[in-house]
Amino acid sequence: MGMSILLFILHVPHNSERIPLLRLQNIFQIPWDILLLFGGGFALAEGIQQSGLVEFIGSKLQFLDNLSPWLVLYLLTVSATIFTEFTSNTSVATTLLPITAVLATTIHFNPLFLMLPVTIASSCAFMLPVSTPPNAIVFGTRYIPIKTMVGIGTVLVVTVSLLVSLYFYFIFYFIPGN
Repeated sequence: MGMSILLFILHVPHNSERIPLLRLQNIFQIPWDILLLFGGGFALAEGIQQSGLVEFIGSKLQFLDNLSPWLVLYLLTVSATIFTEFTSNTSVATTLLPITAVLATTIHFNPLFLMLPVTIASSCAFMLPVSTPPNAIVFGTRYIPIKTMVGIGTVLVVTVSLLVSLYFYFIFYFIPGN
């Protein structure tokens, strides 16, 4: 907020006069709904970490030890990709990476085997405007309807989740000691 206020105070030279970087009419052009959704995602991620919920969830997922490493990897990757559709990718990564680290040590996996694909998957949001700033920009233009974004984004989410999971599964499969 402080930086936003500063943009109204600071003036820049323009032709023969000095004008503010932002004017009052610019406030009405900002997509406040999208900005508030991003902020809410960050607040949610911080609350989950501070409350100890990360450790609780990580310990409750111990049953995944009974599944194949490929299936665990795919489930986490697709979960991260789906979660990042509803909140910002930074919030998803901030929330899921500590859970994934606890889970990996609980089920005796190399933490990188789970954390790297979750990190990549957290950046693969293609459906909703709240997920990433580029999606918000595209939606903010009002040229591409949300229905189109969701339709194409669903295909991309499924494809990317599969590709990321396969890539990291085979990368770690060929690394000795993993």
